[in-house]
Amino acid sequence: MLEGRKYFIATIEAAAELVPVMPANEVKALLRRAALRLRNAEDMLFDDDIEDALQALASNMGKDRKTVIRRILLEGLGAMGYFPANDMKGNGGT
Repeated sequence: MLEGRKYFIATIEAAAELVPVMPANEVKALLRRAALRLRNAEDMLFDDDIEDALQALASNMGKDRKTVIRRILLEGLGAMGYFPANDMKGNGGT
């Protein structure tokens, strides 16, 4: 299962570089898969150093792990132009 996650992450990272030439339907499919993974963020497994950073950030923010992961992803997607900044607040971003 972890190999599937690693493949998915690599696909998303590669797509970020190819967005200008990717067909819109492929971008939409990747974003839908990312949204599904977000819904199941509690099942996401990261390397120990990332888990430690997530726990520290969650503690500092007074938020749970899932909320922190969602915020990081929404801000990242917004910074890359996939998610308008004004929509982040309306869709649960903080």
